[in-house]
Amino acid sequence: MRPGPFVLLGVVVAMSLVVGVGLGAVSLAPSDVWQGLTRGEGEAAAIVRQLRVPRVLLAFAVGGALALSGAALQALIRNPLADPYLLGLSGGAGLGAVVALAFRVGSIWAVPAAAFIGALSAVALVYRLSLVSGRRLDPRILLLAGVVVGAFAGALMSAIIALSEA
Repeated sequence: MRPGPFVLLGVVVAMSLVVGVGLGAVSLAPSDVWQGLTRGEGEAAAIVRQLRVPRVLLAFAVGGALALSGAALQALIRNPLADPYLLGLSGGAGLGAVVALAFRVGSIWAVPAAAFIGALSAVALVYRLSLVSGRRLDPRILLLAGVVVGAFAGALMSAIIALSEA
């Protein structure tokens, strides 16, 4: 395997990181970014080290994690069209979050936990519905069941929002 595409990808990623650190309310030239990383004094160093580098690295890590989870979802389902919206995952997560907000759960972790539980419940329901036709998992029925569960979750979210006082 040739290293050419990987070297090019590495250069593009490095340039993107430098541009991401350089752009903001105060524009910094690449030389200012380099000085901010290597020298410990000055306004540019404070902006680069304390504000921009952590945000850019976190954005890079989150983007990579999202790409990896999407690829894993497609490989697990064995369908290149599989995404959170087609499988009802996003609808279930949204429904869980809306239910937690409607019941005014006070904990800071309650809404993300409810969204996670809603997403898992939706995926379990989609998987169970896709096995109705027999023992084997049919990707066509899986996608149709995901669309149905996502639409139903969206309808329930709308009803809860309309009827809730929160």
